[in-house]
Amino acid sequence: MEADETREPFNTEAYAAAALAQGKTLDTVQSELSKRLQQTQRTLFSLINQRYEDFLGLSTSLTGIDTTIDELRAPLTTVKHEIHEVSTELQTKLEYMDSRLAYRAQLREKKQVLRLFLDLEQLLNRVGVVLKEAEAAKDLEHVTCLERAAVDVSQIRYFARKGSEYPYVVAAQQRIQHIEESLLTALEQSLRPALEKFLEQ
Repeated sequence: MEADETREPFNTEAYAAAALAQGKTLDTVQSELSKRLQQTQRTLFSLINQRYEDFLGLSTSLTGIDTTIDELRAPLTTVKHEIHEVSTELQTKLEYMDSRLAYRAQLREKKQVLRLFLDLEQLLNRVGVVLKEAEAAKDLEHVTCLERAAVDVSQIRYFARKGSEYPYVVAAQQRIQHIEESLLTALEQSLRPALEKFLEQ
């Protein structure tokens, strides 16, 4: 029973009040409390004797702990500062890399647009030359020139749709329309004789 009581929190005032309520005298309560104190001391001494090495180790490990903490505080603060500097430097480099990647993406897009303009201009010039060659050509050579012009006009329409939002392409619409009309006229003139012969039969 005593062993159980020593493992539980003990309230002296509550114990004394309960004993007095039971009719015990003050001297009796004082005597019981003295015995309980002696029993607690014996239990504590016994526990220390059983775990003496652990007890000494605990006291030794706690000795100078404040000094150890003070000694560690400075290098830990330095490490924290260095980590912050490295993190800041990495963040700066990442932001720089992001800006460079964005710039390269913009540059690549501009190159693609410029290539579109160059290809469109080259096609417009070439189909104009081919249509002039078709005017001077006859028979099979004339048909071949018109086929080449039709292929170029198809590519011109593709580039015009792809770059329709750019001012250069908008400005080229008049030239594109003129070339398309010239091609249609040339095709009509080329097909008319064959169509008239077919209708006469």
